[in-house]
Amino acid sequence: MKLWNIAIVDDEPVARQRLRRLIGIRDDCRIIGEYGDGAAMSAALRAVDVDLVMLDIDMPGADGFASLATLPDPKPLVIFVTAFSDFAARAYDIDAVDYLLKPVSGERLGEAIGRAERRRRASRSGEAILPTSTAIVRFAVQGRVYLIEQARISTVRALGNFVEITTDIRRYELRMTLRSAFAKLDRDAFVQVHRSWVVARHAVVQTTSLPGSRADILLKDGRRIPQGRAFCNW
Repeated sequence: MKLWNIAIVDDEPVARQRLRRLIGIRDDCRIIGEYGDGAAMSAALRAVDVDLVMLDIDMPGADGFASLATLPDPKPLVIFVTAFSDFAARAYDIDAVDYLLKPVSGERLGEAIGRAERRRRASRSGEAILPTSTAIVRFAVQGRVYLIEQARISTVRALGNFVEITTDIRRYELRMTLRSAFAKLDRDAFVQVHRSWVVARHAVVQTTSLPGSRADILLKDGRRIPQGRAFCNW
């Protein structure tokens, strides 16, 4: 097994520490350097062998995109790690492996490294690199664009002329229909369980039958949501 030589680039010590801990428990990764800004990264990575960069975007001086552009070709693979969803489209435009929103979980980091591994294998074999389904869902509402990491979404609820999208870090109220919102989500990962509710399969703990042919669904965050009779075969 070829180890991933990883560089962490982030101006926040706490963010670097979290990535260092998550990467450190993996047996397929080795951290070869940590840098607090893009200039330090650019200078250091010219002299070391790096396969993958965990790169913040909003940093002092040059941002992550500008710093990446200074590296000589062939550039290492990059996974952006940021607190902001606004730059996701630009990140995928430059062929980033993944775009992780802080705080990063071990599960999401594993998914991202898995994508990097698939890309590395395809490159070695000369196969075409097929696009993976994007982890970011784009919601355009009344002239504004919201980019939400799909893996963080637990429920989508219809509220009159709005939908409420609940993630593990915040809630969004967007003026759109439940049908329109559901159409943007991965149908293997999300299911409509009620005329007013769509739920992520990963968020479900159990379903419970109630008197009167009713049922409800217990979620990992402790919420209970109704299951409609017309949606009992999901």
